[in-house]
Amino acid sequence: ADALPQLVDLLGRIADRALPLVIYNAPFDWPLLIAEARRANVAVPQVPIIDPLVCDRAMDRFRSGRRRLADVAQHYGCRLDHAHDAKADAVAAVALTRAIASRYHRGGATGIYVFNWHGDRNTRRELLTQIGAVETLQATDKVYAATHRVILREGAWRGAYRRDRIYGEVPVTLVETLTGDGPTVVLEVAEDFASESPRQVELRLRLDQWVRGDVVDVYWDGEKLGDAEVRYCRAGDPNGISEVSAAAWLHFAIPLGQAGRGRHTVRAVLVKRHPRIACDILLTDVELLVRYAAKES
Repeated sequence: ADALPQLVDLLGRIADRALPLVIYNAPFDWPLLIAEARRANVAVPQVPIIDPLVCDRAMDRFRSGRRRLADVAQHYGCRLDHAHDAKADAVAAVALTRAIASRYHRGGATGIYVFNWHGDRNTRRELLTQIGAVETLQATDKVYAATHRVILREGAWRGAYRRDRIYGEVPVTLVETLTGDGPTVVLEVAEDFASESPRQVELRLRLDQWVRGDVVDVYWDGEKLGDAEVRYCRAGDPNGISEVSAAAWLHFAIPLGQAGRGRHTVRAVLVKRHPRIACDILLTDVELLVRYAAKES
């Protein structure tokens, strides 16, 4: 009950970005959260839910054996170090969802149903109900994102998982180092662009507390990228009354030939911090945007 306001706030931020929530065996866990919220008279934001257990059952319904999270994770080669630990289970569920989608997308599946417990006509989208086939995903816009871990900032567990990047590669603090190195994030692209080329492939990094005067070098597969296009994040400033914000997105165009199927590394190196700023820069998001559709006029 003490963590309920934090959970609802987190769900609100997820809903604002139109991101899906991954829950393994959602019909068990999600109703418990809804019931607890109703008991506390707290409204739960509507978010689309992906249940990898439903995905696995849909794609491999005749496989023998148990389908606990640990069993299914092992079947798909996903890491689960501490079963029944809430954080470890959550990270494994995300990895499992990616593994299932990637395996059957490459295998030419004709479609896969993804369980969307809390969806309605406004939140239920095609990409949340069909994953895998060329017919369903080819030439559709996509975002490949780094695994994001939640850092608790209040309560008895505040600060937990802050430094344990096994549970998620971001957020991570950027600091100047003697070796000139920085954190590396892995993005796995599940499609090739041979049959149909996207209009744009763009890498973007979200930096919290970034200001002009900071120098951050970004490397894609070991190659240093050029100057970034800076776009301030105004999600919390809908009226746009300021030209700056507490966070900024650094955008880089990635040549099509360098963004094919497979694993790609993104390294962010803080070269110089603005001398008048004392707080740290926090790398919160790393995303690869693949766009096919024409720009809206």
